[in-house]
Amino acid sequence: MPQKKNPYALAFVRGISGTMLGKMVSMAAVGKSPSAQMDNRIFAIGEVPRSLDAGIRTAKLLAEVVRGLSFDTELMRERASEGFIHATDLAETIMQEEGATYRQAHRLVGLAVREALAA
Repeated sequence: MPQKKNPYALAFVRGISGTMLGKMVSMAAVGKSPSAQMDNRIFAIGEVPRSLDAGIRTAKLLAEVVRGLSFDTELMRERASEGFIHATDLAETIMQEEGATYRQAHRLVGLAVREALAA
């Protein structure tokens, strides 16, 4: 995310979302007690409030990020008209359909872009 002014908040949100997914799966596994006894569910007592707190804090952080968003629409329009906005998509397609590594696909697309710019 180098084009972002401060990518750390978004990286934090992405990390918390992965952590929360892991905790949800963990709680689902703990709650799957065949005996329906509370012995296994005791682990959720502390984890659920902590997870809710982390989720609320993360939602507030994301709201601040969204509130501070700004777009240079003129620059976006200019860059989109340069013709190479889909270079990454092309590299991914080459990887998926041709079985190339990311490095190989990136080099190939980079070469094509350089040749197009030189023409």
